[in-house]
Amino acid sequence: MGGKSVGHRAAMHKARQMMRHMSMKEQMEEKAAQERTPPFTGEVTCAKCGFKARYQFVRCPECNEVRK
Repeated sequence: MGGKSVGHRAAMHKARQMMRHMSMKEQMEEKAAQERTPPFTGEVTCAKCGFKARYQFVRCPECNEVRK
């Protein structure tokens, strides 16, 4: 099998790391390029009790009614 020199092994390790880093960088750039939806800024009101919130909820925190 033969022994590879320490310098050669180190160079190959560094090359593998650079390839991995480049692929991760490309993936991050693709994610950044994707269009992001803006955060919810509206107001949600419960139909039963009239509770108002700045966040979306499934079950009303006041009357515990499921929101449709």
